[in-house]
Amino acid sequence: MANFDGFLEIGISDESGAGDRYQGGFSVNISPIDLPATFYRAIIVPAFSLASGSHQDLLPTPPVTASFLAATDPSTIGIHWFEKIWSRPQRLELGNIVTSITREIEIYNSWREEDRIWNSATNNAGPGVFFSGLPSFPSTINRQHSAIFFVLVSTSGPPVIDGTLDFGFDLGIVVIIPITGVRVVMFPYIPEQPIFEELAFRTNIIQATDGSEQRISLRKHPRQSFDLRVKTELGTERQRLQAHLFGWHPGVFGVPVWFEARYLGADAAAGAFTIAVDTTFGDFRLESLAIVWESSEKFNALEIESMTATSLTFSSPLTEAFTAGQALVIPLRVAVTGTDIDDARSLVNLDEIGIRFEVIDNQVDIGSTAAFATHNGKVLLEEPNLVAGSTLQDNLNRRIDRLDNEIGSLIQYTDWAASHFASRKGFLAPSYQRVWEVRQLMHALRGSQVTFYVPTFFPDLEVVGDLAVGSFLMDIRHIGYTSFVNGQEPNKSIWIRLVDGSRLTRQVTGAIELDADTERLTVDDDWPSTIPVGDIDIVSYLRRVRIADDRVRFSHHFAGSAEVFVETRGAQ
Repeated sequence: MANFDGFLEIGISDESGAGDRYQGGFSVNISPIDLPATFYRAIIVPAFSLASGSHQDLLPTPPVTASFLAATDPSTIGIHWFEKIWSRPQRLELGNIVTSITREIEIYNSWREEDRIWNSATNNAGPGVFFSGLPSFPSTINRQHSAIFFVLVSTSGPPVIDGTLDFGFDLGIVVIIPITGVRVVMFPYIPEQPIFEELAFRTNIIQATDGSEQRISLRKHPRQSFDLRVKTELGTERQRLQAHLFGWHPGVFGVPVWFEARYLGADAAAGAFTIAVDTTFGDFRLESLAIVWESSEKFNALEIESMTATSLTFSSPLTEAFTAGQALVIPLRVAVTGTDIDDARSLVNLDEIGIRFEVIDNQVDIGSTAAFATHNGKVLLEEPNLVAGSTLQDNLNRRIDRLDNEIGSLIQYTDWAASHFASRKGFLAPSYQRVWEVRQLMHALRGSQVTFYVPTFFPDLEVVGDLAVGSFLMDIRHIGYTSFVNGQEPNKSIWIRLVDGSRLTRQVTGAIELDADTERLTVDDDWPSTIPVGDIDIVSYLRRVRIADDRVRFSHHFAGSAEVFVETRGAQ
């Protein structure tokens, strides 16, 4: 802070070259702002002189205020800066409060000739917010001087902080600083496996008469939710868990993303800002939260300030020491619960809580399709399909209009060009990397909006003649393809897997019947070499589909392993 008894002379010119000079002291702690538009072209400080004091730089502009921004006339800018009480900052937006925090406030008297009397400081922010370092009232702030004090905010208090800090001065002046924030209570209890995670998108699907679609994404980022089951025995942990849920049910929780956990790479001392941890293929986010966890009673939740592939640096220090190979480092999400929390109590020494957390800080764009093949400019998901159970549903859907007075013969018809298949796509993601790649893919598909290709993995077509190099033709066993399929979506493309494991994809551009046993397909690209029939393992339809219901479900059995399922629907 710098206080002056002298003056600073400033020359300001606008675009036309006209200008004025103003004199006055200033504190370099007062935050600068952009000048009004008429001053953007030139701000000139040709000379300065100080009767006493010191200077660090030349930033005479005040914090943002409506009155100051309204001053677009160079001849009045001095009037709007001087003879006021300024605060730095002008508002306190605390965000998510996971630990006790301290914020500095400076009150500045910009009167050039008069001292001001500070009479009062009123906390209208509720319990858990305190002042520290205030002077005894009434207190004098000399002209061109400031006073600094602190606001302390603890994790104890109402879930939401939304109030003001009011400071009264003589002449009826009141400086009001809005203060907002959300207190976050940690939920550090290890859940049972599997953990179910759901990504929920929202897409407006406009369907034409012929069954074709226009899909409009209404949600920029998916809603994320976790379904957890926590088992506790009778004792302190159970008592603490019950108290947290009872007292904070409608509040905001900090929920570790347990399936993203990885071990601390090196011992971390209390007071350390940086820890060693492998962050690759993990959903760690700058300016978001992470937790260093050893038990439900020993953990630190901190904000990530910067990160590398091998470390995290926090904006505040660890308050406890943690041991490598024992402590876990886990991304932390801010979440709320629903209306109901299930509690199943065994008759002897066991309590099982079932709880669904809805994440409220998932506003992040991580979408990428880089890890997946493509066909016809769209993602091709050609790894084997993960099937839950002994069967895979593969249903047909088609809008059919029926005229039936229940007396005479009925009549039915359709305007749809083809039926839509309803099925399921399953992924087995056995590593951190594959889980991360599938998560990126789901973000990129944006729920039901973006279509992609999936083979049926069944022998849908039987090739009966060698595929000749340079040819666009494929002869298949007669199945009625020409009459009933004939290159219509979602069965327009085909997927060919050879015995050696290599794969080819083609689009059917035409079909004719050669005889009662054979049909000939024309495809969009020639064969790169002659492929004997014996080298062909399987030919499947390659269906163009979309996610059917805007939802993706992850089943996490342990960190770095997941099963992922999406319901799919054919798209014309």
